[in-house]
Amino acid sequence: ETYVRAKTADAILDASHKVDRALRGAAMAMGCRVEIETVPGNLPLRNDPVLAEVFRDNAARLFGKASYRDYGHSGGSTDAGDLSQFMPLLHPMMTGAAGTHHQ
Repeated sequence: ETYVRAKTADAILDASHKVDRALRGAAMAMGCRVEIETVPGNLPLRNDPVLAEVFRDNAARLFGKASYRDYGHSGGSTDAGDLSQFMPLLHPMMTGAAGTHHQ
């Protein structure tokens, strides 16, 4: 079982085809068979810029400019990515503590 993530749906399809080819090639090299079933996963998250601006302005006004950070594209996935392909959506992130979460 594999899971392909990317910034765009087209990039997901492209990478998925490459992974499938690699799996077929590996099976052929080992003299075995492989069965591939491609099922949809989570689409990439696309934050709406207008909603992001409204949220950013309000977060800065209420909690200070350092409270909001635009993380851009993330490698994570969520079903919110699916919705964001069809309607304006915002999946905001805010700071909640000082320091780092990984050392």
